[in-house]
Amino acid sequence: MAPPANCRMPMTLIVACLASLAGCANLQVPAIDPTGTRIFAPTPSYTTLQSPLAVLQTPSCLPRPAFTEPPAVPSCATTPSLTAPLQSVVAQPRPTCQVARPNIPDRLVMTPSKLVAPVGSEVVLLAGLCGSDGYYLTKQPIEWLLSQESVGNFVGVGEDNYPTLTQLLHKPPKKMSSNFAIARSSAQARVITRGTDSQVDDIWLQKGQSWVTLSSASEGTTHVTAMAANSDNWEQRRQTATIQWVDAQWVLPSPAIVRSGQAHLLSTTISRSSTGTPIRNRIVRYEVISGPPVQFGTNGSQTVDVSSDANGRAAVNVQPTTPDPGVTQIKIEILSPSLTGLNGDPVVIGHSTTTITWSAAGLSLRVLGPTTTAIGSTVTYQIEVSNPGDLPADNVVVSAELPPVFKFVDGEGQFGTRQEWRIDRLAPRSARTLTLRARAVGPGSVSLFVTANGTGVSAEPFRAATEIQQSALKLSVDLVDGEADSINVGDTVSYNISVTNTSNTPVSNVIVRDVFDAGLSHLGGERSPITKSLGNLAPGAVREFAVKLVVQQAGRLCHTVDVSADGGHTAESEPKCITASQAARELTVDFDGSTDITDREKASYEVVVRNTGEVELTGISIKVTIDPSLNPTFASKNHQVLDTNVLAWRVVSIEPGKSVTRTIECEPAAFKEKATVTVHVATDQGLTKSKSVHTKIRPTDGPAPVAPEARPPAADEPANLQPPANGSLKVELDDATAGVAVGQPIVYVLKITNDRQGFDDDIRVNLRFSEAVSFTDVTLGGQVIQNVSVEQDRRSASLFFQQMRARDEIILRIQARAELAGEGMLEVDVTSQQAPQGVSVTEVTPIRAN
Repeated sequence: MAPPANCRMPMTLIVACLASLAGCANLQVPAIDPTGTRIFAPTPSYTTLQSPLAVLQTPSCLPRPAFTEPPAVPSCATTPSLTAPLQSVVAQPRPTCQVARPNIPDRLVMTPSKLVAPVGSEVVLLAGLCGSDGYYLTKQPIEWLLSQESVGNFVGVGEDNYPTLTQLLHKPPKKMSSNFAIARSSAQARVITRGTDSQVDDIWLQKGQSWVTLSSASEGTTHVTAMAANSDNWEQRRQTATIQWVDAQWVLPSPAIVRSGQAHLLSTTISRSSTGTPIRNRIVRYEVISGPPVQFGTNGSQTVDVSSDANGRAAVNVQPTTPDPGVTQIKIEILSPSLTGLNGDPVVIGHSTTTITWSAAGLSLRVLGPTTTAIGSTVTYQIEVSNPGDLPADNVVVSAELPPVFKFVDGEGQFGTRQEWRIDRLAPRSARTLTLRARAVGPGSVSLFVTANGTGVSAEPFRAATEIQQSALKLSVDLVDGEADSINVGDTVSYNISVTNTSNTPVSNVIVRDVFDAGLSHLGGERSPITKSLGNLAPGAVREFAVKLVVQQAGRLCHTVDVSADGGHTAESEPKCITASQAARELTVDFDGSTDITDREKASYEVVVRNTGEVELTGISIKVTIDPSLNPTFASKNHQVLDTNVLAWRVVSIEPGKSVTRTIECEPAAFKEKATVTVHVATDQGLTKSKSVHTKIRPTDGPAPVAPEARPPAADEPANLQPPANGSLKVELDDATAGVAVGQPIVYVLKITNDRQGFDDDIRVNLRFSEAVSFTDVTLGGQVIQNVSVEQDRRSASLFFQQMRARDEIILRIQARAELAGEGMLEVDVTSQQAPQGVSVTEVTPIRAN
């Protein structure tokens, strides 16, 4: 049937306009429906207009067809990344209808078909019409309809950026009512972002799909039907989706850590998301997925359904059936009895998983040792006991049962053929390594049996197998010329070592090793262990050599010799031990001298140092300190002047029973009731002795002695000391900070001067601070003085100086800390041998508040 006459002129104008706009390019326009039922044939029927100038581009003698061949069908589309931006056009072939079954032309594909959503949320449904080529058809009208009994309504209808011509020829998508909408399949792919920054909730819309959104404010079921109006396949052009709207939210049980063997309560709380009120009679299904065996309640079930109570709580007890540690995984599903699926079962409206970690102590054993050894050899087993659990293992007892062909070498806790170790507590995920050493005394295939037990836990017993073979090597180690118990430190002990090949075949690569204690050293300076290669030994051959060790310290000292060769041949000696004694080292010092002289007499002193021990003494130092009231005039040769009135000698060695003597002569330099001369003797061996002689210097009748002229000391005649004269001990104290705030340091400068012409001894400085000040430290010449006696409250301190020369000055910087606002005070008392009455000074420091 031809179109009406009044329709021909507009169509002609449209075609002419399109042709004029296209220029020389080809133009694709909707094809005319040959049946006459409509003006244009349904999509995707198009007509391509050939440019009249196209035939002039390539000269040809043959006529050309008016229409070109259609292009080949492109391959299936690859779904682009969800990170594509909204409204972006993806330049890809038309997408196929992603269905599992073979393609059916004009069949509507709708997704998702079933959905559970919370009330108030917005759900997106997609639908597209499949073409005969297996791709979605674009620009197809899709009608969306809600059934009468459905809850909810349409919220939005998907739109697309169609070309102007398409908008003129086709109706745009539109929501006709709350339960009816007309959409159109898209001409391009795009991403529906839901208006959020997260890509997790993005929906990829393929080219040729349409979409709508729905929502519901109440619980219930929504049945949505989508229909392709232009599809001729009535059986396949409709699809229905079901949405279950749920007004519920839930709090699922968190993962828990529970002691193994104890029951654990799992609890799920369900409430309405709209009001927060509890929901009762909702079903919570708990199901064991994996892990150590457990059961719900006492019936041994692995799955249980629990209804929520008036508080919305659905709880169940999980009871482990074994004490094993591990992690049990439990699946949790929330079911709504008011919503049923096609099979009539309650609909699952939510699901998740939780875990229960069963904590327990554990014990595990591992034994490392040789698989083969030889008779006479010593083997070492490393026993490792570990706690793989997450709780401590208490009162652990590890027991090793030794076969009869073994003999313990050393170790504690031995009971016959059994050795035990006790561990009070083995921390979680930790291990202890124990060592067992035994000597093979017979042949055979034997096993070391090891067990470990603790409070409420035990380990799987472990057996370590060892093959004991007859060795071709024989070893002997003998001490040469001496009793093992009569050796002194410093002695050298010798051992004869003999290695014999007792077999009928040669042995190769024979190596001897000697391992000795730290109190022994090899005469050649080598450290333990020392090794020696003997090469090859013929049958019956014997190789002998000696090892010399030097005793370095007293006590029981041992060394062990072993020999090995190719083929697994070994031999080992028993530990060879000696008991070394420390030879007696004795030192005596006799010191005699004048005890009472006049100011016109000389004082003489004699030091005798004797070695009364059993060994030589070396590096003997003799130091004599002379009182300042005496002036040394003579000393034995080879002396050194270490300081004013301090003489010293160095003696290289003194043999046992021998002695050395040193003498000194002095003239009086001042009157003194008790002038002290002290000798101090020390040796390289750490022996020390000190002795003193006290000399009284008194005046004689007649004029006082004249002080001798001072002159520099000579090697045999040290300088004389100046005689005393009138003078005093002066003490000055100043505050260097001149006022501070609470918490700041205060610095005092203390100056002590010996204003006499003679020495002054035993200078003692006492510091006393008020409650507003506390002592910090004191320095001399920029160095902190360490030997300061400080009271616990740091309010007082004292220090001591042995001697001050004439005109000497001691300048101390005393540092304190301001503790309280007000006046801080420091009192200093200085006493000496020449000023026993002491000198006192006081300084006040103003302290302001912060």
